[in-house]
Amino acid sequence: MMPKISKLERLLRGALFILIACLPLYLLRFNIGSLPSTALEVMVWMVFILWFACMFVIPDKHREAMRDPESTISGSRISRFARFRDDIYTHWPLSLGILLLIITGTVSIFIAPDLRAAAGLWKAYIIEPLALFIVFLTTFKKEDAPKIIFALSLTALATSVFAIYQKFTGFGIPNPYWAAEETRRVTSVWGFPNAVGLFLAPLVPLFVWRIVSSVIPDPAKRGSGIHQFLDPGSRVASRRLSGMTFYYYLLVILSSLLAIIFAKSTGALVGLAAALIITGILYKKTRIATIALTTLGAILVLTAPQLASVKQELLMQNYSGRIRRDMWAESIELLSEHPILGTGLSSYKEVIQRYRIDKWIEIFEYPHNIILNFWIELGALGVLAFILIFYWLFKTTRAAPALLAAFAVILIHGLVDVPYFKNDLAVQFWLLAALCYNTRTYER
Repeated sequence: MMPKISKLERLLRGALFILIACLPLYLLRFNIGSLPSTALEVMVWMVFILWFACMFVIPDKHREAMRDPESTISGSRISRFARFRDDIYTHWPLSLGILLLIITGTVSIFIAPDLRAAAGLWKAYIIEPLALFIVFLTTFKKEDAPKIIFALSLTALATSVFAIYQKFTGFGIPNPYWAAEETRRVTSVWGFPNAVGLFLAPLVPLFVWRIVSSVIPDPAKRGSGIHQFLDPGSRVASRRLSGMTFYYYLLVILSSLLAIIFAKSTGALVGLAAALIITGILYKKTRIATIALTTLGAILVLTAPQLASVKQELLMQNYSGRIRRDMWAESIELLSEHPILGTGLSSYKEVIQRYRIDKWIEIFEYPHNIILNFWIELGALGVLAFILIFYWLFKTTRAAPALLAAFAVILIHGLVDVPYFKNDLAVQFWLLAALCYNTRTYER
């Protein structure tokens, strides 16, 4: 008889699901003594302490059971932790990318203009998300994926419904220009409109696949695997959703898309469209139709006078596009003087001042491009870390359409925005990476 899951383990799993459903709680900020902190950070450390207790401070009577790799979650976690350790060489691009991320992040603290601020970002964007990555890997199994997606859907639904409410009332929008009815852009619980798309857009493919994978539940009818939830061999994908759950996910998808549209987050919408195109092209059954529809759409956008504004926005010929091009030019000039180490974490707003082209507008926190973000904050090796991690992600998710689409959204949106350097986005990124890792690794 297999040993039962301990109460401490149940508490850990419950705490993890709550944390996943509460990622925007980093917006609740306070001080612990003289140290600044957030509600999300407190939750992260509580979860990590619980995980450490489950992993290393378990009563002796459970030790023998835990050595059995066929036991329940307590034992399988030890087994997965050992496999994770042993897989460092197998998954060397990911391992090397993480190592470089930690090294460059640590070095960047000491070259930054503000050491205290840099240390805070190092902790929030690198150390804590990576610690959670290990916790996710060693606590969750592949079969937990639907529960994880459900937890993410709760926060997606709550934030998107609030954004829709803002669209019709203007309530809670911090900027008067965005709040004005004729120029309204919703912000939901965040401080700026693009944050809505940055958080919700990568999750939409996961919600879509929860529906698609249940519509065709017979594995024999799935062919190449395009209808799978996470990967072609997943039993998780074959579970048909109940009527209420099906309509729930449909509601989450529609509300998330409406929130992104009402936020006028073009980068997120383009990212979703690009992810759909990339996913469609990768699979033989949809390749021809995807290429044909994409070509037709491109011709319409480029030639139809009625779509001139869309063309200008996509080609970055409008006001927002010009501002971004100027920011990139400033950043490249900055990097020409700091090509190896960059300028350190939390440095951009201060060091960019003397390179500015548009001195009459506000200074943004980042240059709105994921490569430039990593290069300025973490240096050239930080960019290499980014490339290695994404190489591993796309190589690993080739047979997992939902996750492939999610990371494609992050990458495409990242060409014009900041899809990682926020507390919730960093944790979300490594949660999706853990799903990817568990999906493809522990089926051996």
